Amino acid sequence: MEKTLFKELVAIYDWGCALKHGTVEEVIDPTNLQQRLAVMKQLLQRLYIVRGKDSDFGKLFQKFRNTLLWIIHSLSDFEQGEPKDDQLAHVLLSLEKFLALADQWFSGYLQAGDVLSPGQVSTHLHDLGMLPGLEDPLVLKSTSDSLILVSTILQTNLHVSPTYSTLFEIERVKTEFISQLNFDCIHPFFSPADSVFIRIGFCDERYLHHLYDKLNDGIKNTARSGLDICMASLKHYMKILEEFSLAAGRGENTTIRFLRSIMEGCLENYVLGVGSYDPSLNMESIKQEQDKITCNLSADQLALLIRAMDDSRLLNAKSMNAVFRRIIPYLSTSCRKHLSYRAVRTKSYSPEEYDREASLRVLEKMMEKIKGY
Repeated sequence: MEKTLFKELVAIYDWGCALKHGTVEEVIDPTNLQQRLAVMKQLLQRLYIVRGKDSDFGKLFQKFRNTLLWIIHSLSDFEQGEPKDDQLAHVLLSLEKFLALADQWFSGYLQAGDVLSPGQVSTHLHDLGMLPGLEDPLVLKSTSDSLILVSTILQTNLHVSPTYSTLFEIERVKTEFISQLNFDCIHPFFSPADSVFIRIGFCDERYLHHLYDKLNDGIKNTARSGLDICMASLKHYMKILEEFSLAAGRGENTTIRFLRSIMEGCLENYVLGVGSYDPSLNMESIKQEQDKITCNLSADQLALLIRAMDDSRLLNAKSMNAVFRRIIPYLSTSCRKHLSYRAVRTKSYSPEEYDREASLRVLEKMMEKIKGY
């Protein structure tokens, strides 16, 4: 089946090359392409049934995906101004759609470093231009600076690194932003959108500079007689945002901590009249702490191992909840940079058989390593 699968890919590639170089004179029946794609779908599904319970299918899917992606890039490589054949355009569109569907069917085998196709990148860039609020003039008027900046940051990140790791982070920000649109905790220094982005811990360096500018300008524009009230309101605002962030299981909120770390500096420089506070050291500290340790397990498998460590009293903590709350914020997986300790802890109570077996294999591997020390 594997040989047949790749033979179909080669046939499509040869067909596309002939169209690209103009060596095909007759019109090719597009149903032939759809039939080949249908055959590839069936072959992938059968191979998944045969090999899906071990790592063999994951390796096969990666090989298939990389080959298909290479074909798309190869057939899309035109000189500037060179016309594209209508039939070839149809072939490329069909291959792009098939790749997107294959990624959905076998999403469990995707890796953080897997590259997106040009079509997938274009689709997600378009979606980013439609963030809730960007199309609403009333919302945009009060939040445009932050919404447009965050949208631009996410688009730039996807351009620079068009991988699933980037896409997972983008989807996290979008999903959490949409879920918090009605959040009504606001402060005069920041827009409603800022309240949401701060609460969900969006801490891209460019956005942190944006928050610094708002905070610094807000303090500078405050009468000296009102500085005490200003700082009290800021601290209360941060406290409410932090409480909501912790309630969502996010652990320590890096963005809130950054704002707290620069508040006193901005105020002191303003009072002393010595110019603007330089947040570069605060920024460097944040960047260092963003370097999480990547765990080569899924969140479900990680949950099982941490629960086992707690149940076997390998770790001495007040509760299992405390163990997850202290450990998870410093870890990431190949698919998720940010993990919710509550969500991971919940996964430990209803493990799938596949995750149980994968966790046991890791422990067996560790035992062999220890024996060899």
